[in-house]
Amino acid sequence: ISGGLKTPFYIVELGGFDTHNDQVDAANHTVGLHTDLLTKVSEAIAAFHSDLKLLNKDSKVAGCTISEFGRRLKSNTSIGTDHGVATPLITFGTNVVPGIIGSSPTLAANATSDDQVPMQYDFRQVYASILRQWFDMSGADTKEILNGADFTTLPIFNTATSYQQVTNKSYELGNIMVYPNPMVDHATIQFTSGGGHTQIQLFTDAGKAIKIIYENILPAGNASINIERGNLVPGIYYFKIFNGSKEATGKILVQ
Repeated sequence: ISGGLKTPFYIVELGGFDTHNDQVDAANHTVGLHTDLLTKVSEAIAAFHSDLKLLNKDSKVAGCTISEFGRRLKSNTSIGTDHGVATPLITFGTNVVPGIIGSSPTLAANATSDDQVPMQYDFRQVYASILRQWFDMSGADTKEILNGADFTTLPIFNTATSYQQVTNKSYELGNIMVYPNPMVDHATIQFTSGGGHTQIQLFTDAGKAIKIIYENILPAGNASINIERGNLVPGIYYFKIFNGSKEATGKILVQ
């Protein structure tokens, strides 16, 4: 993301939530394996969002937690919980509407380990909401993605913002060309400059910044910046141009 890659979806995974036993400490139910796992989730989301804010990209990214199963209402005899039909889901980001959607369920006083937490919202409602509110997809496209089903959306995102709106602003550069591409010894990046301080950074395909290719003041008009291969090994690289208030990302293949 920091390298300017255009990938719309990223997925990271934290396992260990299939807690059929020893979910909590037998003597203190506020600590244990489940608490440790949720602490990792909390700290990871906080660190991720903090990085996004420092990179000034927090308005371009939204996230949510997903799971293929929920948990039961009451613990079993092994101080764990078995698979269930419902689970909480968290969405997070600068453009997420803060608050809780849904209400706390009424739990039976005589519940057993076979009882379920009642589901309030279909997870596909969340997906439909993300597709329509964040990715600006039409109802017809969302319905096709969700196997022909039409789901009522939820008020998850601020209606005035979306991924498309924050990534397709007029401040992004256009007319980017790289030649030759693939590059053997050197290549030229050509673009239309809006004028002002200009910096071009080079990144690996994993998004790691390698070096600054160019940094200077450019006048408005057509610009051509030469790149020397140097010690770059064969592979795919990305560059990001910061030109005044504008920016753009491109790809270079090194043979």
